Amino acid sequence: MKRRVKVKRFIPLCSMADIAFILLIFFMVTTTLHEQGLRVELPKAEKTEKVEVEEIEDIFINSKGEVMIDGEFINPRDIKQIFYQKRQKNERFIVALNADKNCPYGTVSQVLDELKLARAIQVSFIVEKEPQNNQN
Repeated sequence: MKRRVKVKRFIPLCSMADIAFILLIFFMVTTTLHEQGLRVELPKAEKTEKVEVEEIEDIFINSKGEVMIDGEFINPRDIKQIFYQKRQKNERFIVALNADKNCPYGTVSQVLDELKLARAIQVSFIVEKEPQNNQN
């Protein structure tokens, strides 16, 4: 009579977690991620239009956050009313915002909010162009 010996078969699972972790790290290191976004093709200008000086309305904001329009210091909350009246006279005006680089951003934000309420559609930020360094 032969004795049958049952051999227990089992797969050691202790190292499975280690293998899975190593594979995870491998795929994270070797995979390149591409940012998905909207592909936007901007329109080209077919012709340019010269803007008359009369159509530009300047707003100045100094480093202290004081706002000046037409040579007078004003409260930023009055911008809506001022530009609403200007819009009644001229629909095509352009607002040129001249803000000091050290002015409080809260003032700039408040001015932009008031211009939005006044429905000033065209707003430009005036900046200084940095000089080009010609290094060869």
